[in-house]
Amino acid sequence: MTASDYRDAVFYAMQKKNDTTIHHLINIGMGMALIDKQIITQLGGFDESLSHMAGIFLDLSIRCLIARKDMVSTDGAASFGMEPDRLLEETFDDRYPEDIARLQDKWKMHYFHLYPNPYLADMIMEEKNAAIHVLEVGCDLGATLFFIRDRYPNAAIYGYEINENAVRIAENYMWAKSGNIEDKDLRLPKESLDYIIFGDVLEHLRDPLATLCYVREFLKPQGKIIASIPNLMHISVMSQLLRGDFTYTEAGLLDKTHIHFFTYREMHRMLDQAGFRLLDEKFTVFPIQEDEAKLIDQLMMLDAGAERFMYEVFQFLILAERTD
Repeated sequence: MTASDYRDAVFYAMQKKNDTTIHHLINIGMGMALIDKQIITQLGGFDESLSHMAGIFLDLSIRCLIARKDMVSTDGAASFGMEPDRLLEETFDDRYPEDIARLQDKWKMHYFHLYPNPYLADMIMEEKNAAIHVLEVGCDLGATLFFIRDRYPNAAIYGYEINENAVRIAENYMWAKSGNIEDKDLRLPKESLDYIIFGDVLEHLRDPLATLCYVREFLKPQGKIIASIPNLMHISVMSQLLRGDFTYTEAGLLDKTHIHFFTYREMHRMLDQAGFRLLDEKFTVFPIQEDEAKLIDQLMMLDAGAERFMYEVFQFLILAERTD
């Protein structure tokens, strides 16, 4: 919590004084942070080529990761900001893209995923003290794995990532190896994993079915996969197709790096063919515009075999169990 009035900060701190829950992070984040002076002494000061707070903190976070310095947050912390409104206004402005370009050149990376996907972690079906073994394919810097280990302290986490530069950072604080999962060179013991996570990965593979068949042998009996998969049948894509368009973008459903596409039923067929039984599925849904809702009505009239949710779901979240 950041308070604009000192008395509010003190009051909040007194109310939360018994709350000492610590969360381990892989980034300092935005807003206000307490940084040990020894960190600055050992790692050097802020990168003066950067001008935006988000870029400055991102760079320092990466240096902390490489040096194995802990970054934590607590629900019981309160801070007093002299100008909190100005700090919030600075979150996104014209300077941040310039900082990102500098950071991409500095760290030889195209993107920085320093925040976890909690929706993937929420699919795990274990007690909090379970000693689970979790692999994430396409882990990037390991934010989601770190989040899982924070929630499950006895978990063993493993990351597999095609970006060698990301692995050079991640291997300083977790098991991380570089490779393309489609090369089938995953050097882990067979039947050793409880969960394998594919967070927005399967759509980037040449043969996702073959990959699921391959990783299946690394799962324990009744081991599970967790995946987030974009829905090609979303109404935003369907409306493009009806206009004769299929325009790739930098991100989203038609990300230009997607080479495989899924609908709801295609996803189910792939799981079945790969030897998995669906245990749970959740849907990411965003507000539908009025003209899109009308178009869905019209499409529903054309084909009774489709269900309305198939046009409304943006992304599928699935939990599936290995079958024997």
